[in-house]
Amino acid sequence: MEEGGGKDIDRKRSRFRQHLTPFFGETPLSKITGFDIERYKKHRLSEQSVQGGTRTGKVEEGKSLGGRTGAVSPGTVNLELAALSHLMTKAVEWGWVTHKPPIHKFRLDNARTHYLTTDQIKSLLAAAQQDDNPIIYPFIVIALETSMRRMEILSIRLEHIDLDRR
Repeated sequence: MEEGGGKDIDRKRSRFRQHLTPFFGETPLSKITGFDIERYKKHRLSEQSVQGGTRTGKVEEGKSLGGRTGAVSPGTVNLELAALSHLMTKAVEWGWVTHKPPIHKFRLDNARTHYLTTDQIKSLLAAAQQDDNPIIYPFIVIALETSMRRMEILSIRLEHIDLDRR
């Protein structure tokens, strides 16, 4: 993986050393199938992890990391699958294998909700009032007051508005 670079190469090496290589063993890259990868995912999810490890990722035999133990998360397995995917992509590029097996990562719900502070709202409204486009200010007010998304606001029609009931 050296020549192919990639982000976080040391962590990828660590994931191979700790998890991927012990599981796949001496299996040649050309013999790893999508089924093998699904078995790996199931195996890893059934393992216990130790959270709060060391900077090097090394633990001396008989010593504890001192972290919490728990099930390996799908996000952790996805990081390991990303390292394997990178290796397989490079293996195809370098002519080591003819094709890359399907590697399906887990779907994660990582959505975060962001809220504007009162000062941010005031700044946004002030900027919207000064904008050259006269539609910007009402658009921003509707968004702030209703929490509607852009396409929901753009879909509003006059018949959808009931001023008597507000």
